Amino acid sequence: MTCVVGVVDSSGNIFMAADSSAADNNIVTRHTLPKVFRLYDFAIGYCHSFRLGQLIEHGFEPPPLGEDLSKEQMVEYMVTEFIPELRSQLESHGYPSNDDEKDNWSLLIGVRGHLFTIESDFHLGYDETPYAAVGAGTEYALGAMHSSLRKGRDLAMDGLKAAEYFCPYVAMPFHFIEA
Repeated sequence: MTCVVGVVDSSGNIFMAADSSAADNNIVTRHTLPKVFRLYDFAIGYCHSFRLGQLIEHGFEPPPLGEDLSKEQMVEYMVTEFIPELRSQLESHGYPSNDDEKDNWSLLIGVRGHLFTIESDFHLGYDETPYAAVGAGTEYALGAMHSSLRKGRDLAMDGLKAAEYFCPYVAMPFHFIEA
């Protein structure tokens, strides 16, 4: 359980942040490994499985991105190139290994001024909102970011602070990256 938030500013810069919570049934701990990282042109945040994040951060090679892709071309790239390669990478390392890992994870991907979500069924989510969130604190983070007048990193912080305040599965410290 966690909360990962992403914000795209008016210049196309991406700010992504995540909490440090690791929750399982009746216990919540604070994990030292950040749930957000940069991988080539991508900002990536994950929730539910640290194994998922580790396999992506330390072994995934995203297919090359073309130059100056339109929004439609970027969506097509994610659906037809990025996701199949991601799926292949995960399967080649035995992930998921059980039904719990199969059904509960989410990724937040930021690249070239776009934010995408990828769910455990490998569905690509994308909308025009310049912010997004995944994880147990999603609703709180989105509500806070929607009502905030701040931008960029400060907007991401507003989302995480609200999620931490209201969601028992979100905890400081927060980790930030910029892409």
